Amino acid sequence: ALATPFWTIAVVPETGLQIQFRFRLLAAIGFGTGATTVAMTVLLAALGFGAYSFVLPRVIVGVLRLAVLWSAVRPKVRLRPEWEEWRSLVGGGTTVFVASVLLTLISQGDYMLLGGLHGAAATGIYYFAFGLSMQAIKVLSVNLSQVLLPVLSRLQHEPLRLREGFLRPTRLLAILAAPVC
Repeated sequence: ALATPFWTIAVVPETGLQIQFRFRLLAAIGFGTGATTVAMTVLLAALGFGAYSFVLPRVIVGVLRLAVLWSAVRPKVRLRPEWEEWRSLVGGGTTVFVASVLLTLISQGDYMLLGGLHGAAATGIYYFAFGLSMQAIKVLSVNLSQVLLPVLSRLQHEPLRLREGFLRPTRLLAILAAPVC
């Protein structure tokens, strides 16, 4: 919960970098975020922080990530809200909110089900093992998705190029990810 505000606020400057097509910086930030989180988790676990080894890195890395993103984009913040723009935001925001609730249920459903059936110990082991197994995929796919989203959105009116623009990186990811995992 402590990390959530930092990661949420970072969406604004991250979107600014995507709009500016500054993918090298986004990739560097994504790699640095993942590598730093993993390194801090292992270090804190070795130092005996227990469960906090998973919590503290997310907060610290969230603050650092926000600082780097904000300094790279420097978005303008106005103290006076523009109510006309808020009306359009509420309609789309409702859809996004419902989608994120459903995504949370999907992404956390395995933990809830496992915890209900087999208890906290089994869930903890599963959580740790699943997190380790996902590191390789996250390092490869998160950066790729940050590049693909704006590029593919530009191609939305060109179905053939859009299809090919999706299939080529997907094939490459499959070829790279399978041996790494």
